[in-house]
Amino acid sequence: MKHQPTVPVSEFGITGIRDSDVEAWATVNGVTLVRDYLGRLAVSLDDAYKAAERREEAEREAQQRAAVTAAVANAQNARKATYEAACAEALAGKLSTPKILEEARRAGWAAVRESERDLPAEVRDRLGGIPGGGLVAMFRR
Repeated sequence: MKHQPTVPVSEFGITGIRDSDVEAWATVNGVTLVRDYLGRLAVSLDDAYKAAERREEAEREAQQRAAVTAAVANAQNARKATYEAACAEALAGKLSTPKILEEARRAGWAAVRESERDLPAEVRDRLGGIPGGGLVAMFRR
């Protein structure tokens, strides 16, 4: 009887959980569970490599998502600073009438659009409004 090399699932950091959870992990990773010579849950050596490749792929995807999240946070902060600077410039030395405030808002958003023109779509599409309340908040400081 020829036996295939196996790798215990504990080698994947899967310990202390129910067999049904291990079976779910195996299904998600596309591997088949077997019992090794000691009766432990294991996978074939080929399946172990397959699971390791899937883990590496998942880690890369998580790193990419984290990088986009960080880029969005940085862009959101830059958006606020750009908007506030453009509004402050538009308001410099002027009375705060509704018309002047609207012009300042437009100038702020125009500056934001210009500064964000080259942002990747995956970052730009996730940006929100002006953090901290925009133009009105500028007068509360």
